[in-house]
Amino acid sequence: MAPAIIVCGLSFAGVQFYVSNYIGPELTDILSSLTCIGAMVLVLKLWKPKNIFRLEGDKPVSAVTHHAPGEVLVAWLPYILLVIFVLMWGYAPIKTQLDKVTMLIPVPSLHNEIIRMPLPEKLRSAFFDPLAPD
Repeated sequence: MAPAIIVCGLSFAGVQFYVSNYIGPELTDILSSLTCIGAMVLVLKLWKPKNIFRLEGDKPVSAVTHHAPGEVLVAWLPYILLVIFVLMWGYAPIKTQLDKVTMLIPVPSLHNEIIRMPLPEKLRSAFFDPLAPD
């Protein structure tokens, strides 16, 4: 069980760290989850656990279903398209073009009403605020 846990944790955390620091927050959890799934598939192809935990009434899997590559592609297509579109949306030339057709709709009672206020003196010692001016 330890190899699977280690690979799962390291692949998820490593990709999450890289994406959040070097690409942006939009795809952090999606890419780390997809990487973790891929890593676990590879681990379970190469490593078989000695003991498999089963609940009462569970039966071992008897037949493995094989899917055609086209079926696998169709199953993964929503995630692939999501990643492609979000990456394109963050790409500066495409973002500039999208900003030209973006409609800004002011919402009554909300538009220009949300502003950042400084923490009251009473709370400054209780909370760390990295954006505080002092």
